Order: sequence, then C-alpha cells, then structure tokens
Amino acid sequence: MKSQIRVIAFDDGPFTFREKKDNVIAVICRLPAYIEGIDSFTVTVDGTDSTDYMIDVISNSKFKKSLNIIMINGIAFAGFNIVDMDRLYRMTSIPVITVTRKNPDIDLMISAIKKRFLDWEARASLIQNKKTYMIEHMNHKLWISCSGIEYDIARTIVINSIYYGNYPEALRIAHIIAGGVAKLH
Repeated sequence: MKSQIRVIAFDDGPFTFREKKDNVIAVICRLPAYIEGIDSFTVTVDGTDSTDYMIDVISNSKFKKSLNIIMINGIAFAGFNIVDMDRLYRMTSIPVITVTRKNPDIDLMISAIKKRFLDWEARASLIQNKKTYMIEHMNHKLWISCSGIEYDIARTIVINSIYYGNYPEALRIAHIIAGGVAKLH
C-alpha cells in the first residue's frame, strides 16, 4: 500500500423530506488525518444527481491527479439519491469504498424504493448486487462495499484511515462539517 494515500470523502448533512436539497461535504485528506481541502455541493432529496455532482467535484479538484480513493458514508445521500459506485469509478478511475456503521438491510431498502419511486428498478440495481463486507477493528464493526478495488486492499485502507475514534477520519470530518452546515440553514 502506498504511503501518502489521498482520499476524498463524502457525507451529507441532516435533512427533512420537506426540503428539496441537501448539502454534501467533500473532505480531501492525506491518510491518516491530514486535511488538505474541503468542497461542497447540494443534491436533490430523493433525486438521481449525486453521482454526477461527485464526478464534477472530483474532476474539478486541484487534487484530482493525486486522489487514490473515494470514500462515501453509505451509498445514498438525501434519502434515496443513490450513488452509482461503478459509474463513479469508471468516470474517475478512482476506486470507491462505501463505509457504514450498521450492516445495510438491502431487502428493506429495495422494499422502500419499490413503494416510493417509478424508477425503482434502476435505483435498486445500484445496490442489490453490491457485496457488503464486515470489518472488525478495535472492538468496533464497520461494513464496506467496493468498486474498482479488492476487498483486502479496501479493508487495509479503511483501517489505516481510522485516526480518532472508530471511523475513517476523512468521513468523520465530513460528517461533522455537514452537520454544522445544516444548522446554519
């Protein structure tokens, strides 16, 4: 594994379904915890624009050529604005890792998607074939999914990105900032 791995990590802020948009924060971090940049954008609540915005942020980043990993807190923003991990990887050539603290219930998610969206099959296809792996580290469990990277390498990167607490540092910082930005509105 490279020393000096540079991650771009994405997390959204809290929102309500009455809102039309939600803020997403991107934190660029050199592992394990050196923050080099922050960006933000908004996505449509229950929309389909999250992948496009992420591609745009990465493509326009001054760090684009040195980014090694994309980390996402879960697979969706703003409700069911689901990230197309495989397309994100194809368009950026940067491996993608989603990280969650709880084992995602894919069947429950697909059931909810079926009830709410006419395009449920397209949305469900983005999550139903993604294998989820459990990582145990320092008596804590995390669940990851990957695109463009093997599980063993993704696991090592996730573990090496944990600096304070029990979650990858760049995602932890993105989460804190996204929560703070939400309080400003």
